[in-house]
Amino acid sequence: MPAIIFARSAGGIAAASSICCCVGPGGGVSFAIRFHIHPDVRMSASQGGDILLKLPNGEGWRFRAQTSIATEESVYLGTETLRRTEQLVLSGAVKDTPVEIGWMFEQIGRE
Repeated sequence: MPAIIFARSAGGIAAASSICCCVGPGGGVSFAIRFHIHPDVRMSASQGGDILLKLPNGEGWRFRAQTSIATEESVYLGTETLRRTEQLVLSGAVKDTPVEIGWMFEQIGRE
């Protein structure tokens, strides 16, 4: 059962997602934590592996995680028209010991 703990500060949101599973010996379950990004937000990878997000108003955010971050195609269903977008994906596997993955959205400035 997943659990998420949030901490909000003036400069962003930090959280830890805790995932546990009861499986038999040698078994495991794959998981993915997905953050669907609005199509008007531009994303780019930084050299350190973080993801930079730029909002239409010029505001910037950095997404960090305690694991590798993948980007995948997604769709936006918020209007009558289907729009292509992207999502951030944190993935892994859990066996008999809970897995905790920390992540944060940190505000980095505005043009």
